Amino acid sequence: WKEIVPIEYDSIRPFREGRAAMYKAGHFVAFTDTIGNIIDVSNYQYSLVEGAEDFSCGALLVKRYQQSFGWLYHYINYDGRSITPDQYLIEAYPFSNGYAVVSRYVEGNTTRYYDVIDTNGRSAFAGNDNMNNVDIQFASTFVDGEAIVIYKNRVHKITTENLVPDQIYVDSPEGKKNKY
Repeated sequence: WKEIVPIEYDSIRPFREGRAAMYKAGHFVAFTDTIGNIIDVSNYQYSLVEGAEDFSCGALLVKRYQQSFGWLYHYINYDGRSITPDQYLIEAYPFSNGYAVVSRYVEGNTTRYYDVIDTNGRSAFAGNDNMNNVDIQFASTFVDGEAIVIYKNRVHKITTENLVPDQIYVDSPEGKKNKY
């Protein structure tokens, strides 16, 4: 019956990966581990992303409003530090099997592109001869280790195991195989 979190917090999320997000006045301000070590992140004015309120693969997806950009996404680690500090992520999904799909601006913040990053915030496509992230027009979140990407105007599937694009074929109403 030992208190590990002071009563000063309004609510606390369930523990996942040994961490739980905590709120004051309805705002995400900190997280704690199971023995009561509290990491205060209130100075950053982060909000949790709906549907991704818990740690996944050692990272918590958060967003922060910035006047010149709108909502920008970051991933913070167990120490509360951003693993994507200098990147302007305009869309991001939770990590799955060590990878996450993100979208960011390039070319003077007017063109966006999709990427897959690892838990260190590095592009998983760097040095990958099979796919160039600038040629990805769309990417879904990973579900059970698989994501759908539109790469060079064709629909592909990638997995967290190898990140090699596998073009998807479907049957047309005429019974012919079509490439998307």
